[in-house]
Amino acid sequence: FKMDCEECEWNAYSDWFSSKVEMRQILIELHGTPKNDVDFFESMKDNNYVIFHKEADTQYGGIWQEYGFLKLAPEFFENR
Repeated sequence: FKMDCEECEWNAYSDWFSSKVEMRQILIELHGTPKNDVDFFESMKDNNYVIFHKEADTQYGGIWQEYGFLKLAPEFFENR
């Protein structure tokens, strides 16, 4: 799943987890840092996603970040 929607990602992410589609990999460009940025990353972790890639979008001075998330088995997170 790839998303680049110019800041809508901060409000749309919670809908991903209620979808009947299982997304094994999510590529997303994050714009800015809103107040709910911690909620976003916690939700990703709570739904068994880990960051496998992070890169600044240097074309625009690095103010946006591109992330790659990979969904792992719940057992990966046990005892962590």
